[in-house]
Amino acid sequence: MTVSFRNIDGETKVVGITGNTQVNPTLVPRTGADTAYVLTVINMDNSLHMFYIDGLNLHTKILRPGESDTIAIYPKRGGVYDYYDRLAIDLEKGTTASSIYPLGQFMIVKVAGDEWS
Repeated sequence: MTVSFRNIDGETKVVGITGNTQVNPTLVPRTGADTAYVLTVINMDNSLHMFYIDGLNLHTKILRPGESDTIAIYPKRGGVYDYYDRLAIDLEKGTTASSIYPLGQFMIVKVAGDEWS
């Protein structure tokens, strides 16, 4: 799956490039002992961004305009997590993941038979 940060009508959005091509798409990996969800994030905006999945503490590096980063995620259990632009979360100013609007969801789907892995 490949997504990009973009500025749409003055707001930061995540847009799917491959896979789910919606704006702020729900990303749906599945569980599995040897199953990796490979996510590439490209910054197609003029600002710095960092893709961050709250609750899993997974993130890309800080992306300058035009840069990309790829992370491999190995989901062990099902669950729903919000994703954000980590740089929009500013602890010094008191903004946290719970005080800003998430860009989308990361929904890990448990696959039957995983309990035997």
